[in-house]
Amino acid sequence: MNIRSYLRKGMVYIPTSRQVPGSYYCLTAPVQVAPASDIATVMKAFERAISLGNPLISEAECSALPKWITVAPTGVKSWRAFERGALTWLLNTDPTTGEYRMRPYDPSKGGGWTPGRIPVFTLPADSPIREVIRRAAEIVCDAAMIQSQP
Repeated sequence: MNIRSYLRKGMVYIPTSRQVPGSYYCLTAPVQVAPASDIATVMKAFERAISLGNPLISEAECSALPKWITVAPTGVKSWRAFERGALTWLLNTDPTTGEYRMRPYDPSKGGGWTPGRIPVFTLPADSPIREVIRRAAEIVCDAAMIQSQP
């Protein structure tokens, strides 16, 4: 599992992570969108994203797809505009242990993201997926509350 979530201006965006076999993940539509003020809706967005999984896609198909950052779901016209003020996390499973992990990513000076050093949480491989979803939603919603404070 490899799920990327973004928080921007009180909204949570979870694009579909498609996997190029043996390589990277391509973020595409559909994008799950939920207000960060509603934890139940954010949990449903994570649940839908996880149920979609990481469908395989070829590198050529990935290159041909439109970027998921569009005016329709996000209100912005470019990736650069979107990442300004956004927070992001990666929810994935460890390929060796099967543990669930959620790690923040920090903005890089030249654009893009670098992995945060400390995972937000790690849960055992046998954890119920509902617990993983709840924890992920809490992290994002708590960050939105902190972000909205003056």
